Amino acid sequence: MDALVNAAADLLLGARCPGCGTPGWRVCADCRAALASAPVGFARRDPSPPGYPPTVAGADYDDRVQGLVTGFKERGVRAAAPLLGQRLGLAVARLLAARGAPGQAYALVPIPSTPAVVRERGLDCTGLLARLAAAEVRHLAGLRVPVRRGLRQTAVVRDQAGLHARERWANLSGALTAVPARLTARPQTTAPVVVIVDDVTTTGATLAEAHCALRTAGVPVLGAAVAAATIRRTPPPGHPAAGSRSAR
Repeated sequence: MDALVNAAADLLLGARCPGCGTPGWRVCADCRAALASAPVGFARRDPSPPGYPPTVAGADYDDRVQGLVTGFKERGVRAAAPLLGQRLGLAVARLLAARGAPGQAYALVPIPSTPAVVRERGLDCTGLLARLAAAEVRHLAGLRVPVRRGLRQTAVVRDQAGLHARERWANLSGALTAVPARLTARPQTTAPVVVIVDDVTTTGATLAEAHCALRTAGVPVLGAAVAAATIRRTPPPGHPAAGSRSAR
């Protein structure tokens, strides 16, 4: 039945899986399986931008994942959101397991989109992924990690496309400001330790800028988590596979 539905979708509307282009209404089974089996690990940059935090990625930013991210953010393919949110949640859980402290309160702080981008897309994509990730962490580890809007954009930056790594670092310098008052549900409550979250990291410039902004405001940051990364990932220090190239 699914094959007939997918064939009809292709014939009538040209509907295709955003990950691989297979005809169909939804993300195909192959893309779901590939994403489900993706390794989770620390994403390192060499060279890394100043302030780049310890970062865990839920998948490699390969062609499939790029298609899912682009489909979700630019074409409104909502079916990709739960898959990406799950990978982000796995990355958060791995970061907490590797670097977190028992009993410590944590909060997820998403990289903010500009109001213009949110209006254009009709959705705060990173905010949605953060909420899905928080639900995944609660399911996996029984931990409540609320989403807090602890960052805001304070400068207009150039389009990052086509910029080299160091140009991206300079382009984003001063673009984000921390808003510590948003990190707690009630005034005079101890602020949680922050995990910065985003959909993808490439050069690490955005995460580094967010980390610097929060640190400048005195906000403690555990690290960052992303659904996918373009960079080589390695296990956390002390992991049996640390240093192994097979960990990618």
